[in-house]
Amino acid sequence: MLAVAYAPSYSIGELVLRKIGGIELTGRGLNKTAVKIGSEMVVQRDLRTEAYFHQPLPRGNTRSRDGIELACVSVDGGRMQTRDEGGGQGVHRRIGGRTKSALFLRDE
Repeated sequence: MLAVAYAPSYSIGELVLRKIGGIELTGRGLNKTAVKIGSEMVVQRDLRTEAYFHQPLPRGNTRSRDGIELACVSVDGGRMQTRDEGGGQGVHRRIGGRTKSALFLRDE
């Protein structure tokens, strides 16, 4: 449902579907369809997650079907400044925090 993902509103998504795809669906219908598909995707995700956590241990290592010629793993940490939620404009009470980021890249 790219019309829902990229359009700023359901009425614009409705217009995009009608003009580009020739699909007659109201904004409300588009909303209902997106909610239905999204709910189905959540169920599928939860089932996959549950199956992953209940697989027998130890899990065996898996090998890539084709060898990876080039890969890079990068990790970093840092500090961030946030503010109280609902504090209005400007920073009223700074809250310090730490970030942890990881990135895995591979050449395909």
